[in-house]
Amino acid sequence: MATHSSYTEEGYISDSRGGLTHIIPAGVFQPAAIGPWNVLEISVCGANMIREFFEEFLDAPEHDGSRGTSVDYTAEPYKKLTEARHEGTAKAWCFGVGLDPLAPAGEILTTVVIDADVFDEVFAGLVSQNAEGEVYPSDNGTIGIRWTAANIRRVLNHEPLAAAGAACIALTWKYRDLLLP
Repeated sequence: MATHSSYTEEGYISDSRGGLTHIIPAGVFQPAAIGPWNVLEISVCGANMIREFFEEFLDAPEHDGSRGTSVDYTAEPYKKLTEARHEGTAKAWCFGVGLDPLAPAGEILTTVVIDADVFDEVFAGLVSQNAEGEVYPSDNGTIGIRWTAANIRRVLNHEPLAAAGAACIALTWKYRDLLLP
């Protein structure tokens, strides 16, 4: 399902290698590359989220701060999603910070809603598996799960969810009228 990303009425979850299902994108706020100029980039939550979308939806190489190559968010493939954020066709909300006593760090609970035409263009090469695990298919065999009450209940009650993922899914459903007017 989703809530580091939800896309109109579809959501995305991923089976991480730790055996827990988590939302997409899930990532650590970290500079994309070595160098002090990269630290400023992560002060904008959207930049980190955009990078994580490409890493998880398109299996793009990980920018984990261990190399010297920066990310230029004004160039492709990041440009269209950066523009969508500025134009309001990709909107992010923050539900708060979750603290899981079993995890070593807190997680920022967020959701992103991307207009369908923007999503379809930017993520035309959507993968079913990335370096971190599988992206769950929907009932009709496509990637993504319909954002319905039945699917939300099924995921919350029957998936081995990470605590932050479950919180995001529940909060996205609770505030769906605000998120998808």
